[in-house]
Amino acid sequence: MKIRTLLFIVLGIIVLSISWFYFNVFLAEPTKNKLVSDTQKLSQQETAAASTLHLILLSDTNFYYYTGSELAAGKRIVKDKLQALIEVQRKDLGDKKSLIVIKPTINASYQCVVGILDMMTTNRIERYVMQEPEPAELKLLNELQKQY
Repeated sequence: MKIRTLLFIVLGIIVLSISWFYFNVFLAEPTKNKLVSDTQKLSQQETAAASTLHLILLSDTNFYYYTGSELAAGKRIVKDKLQALIEVQRKDLGDKKSLIVIKPTINASYQCVVGILDMMTTNRIERYVMQEPEPAELKLLNELQKQY
């Protein structure tokens, strides 16, 4: 009698564990989370400094970058050349002065964003911020998209 009761309890726990796993893994809906960090809020003046590299993630392989507040003077770059750009930014300005603002668009995948964050770690960039692209940036990118 005791063995039957024990087997029934163990079987119940196994069934509950499997059903919990099924509902949490297969039926869960992904949610969009905004990355917010109170410790990394920057003033507009500091963001517009010449030591700031703004990196807009257009897609998984295409990016647009500009320095300071010179949005129209920016350039497109592919993922292969991005590593060299980040290294030059760090070497020219030093670790403490260099700031990279990462701005993913709707077309950039989560994997691309994580890859960029990995680049920050491998290049030892200490100061980087993730923000949403500003409306002026999106407008310029839409105009550039029409040209190509």
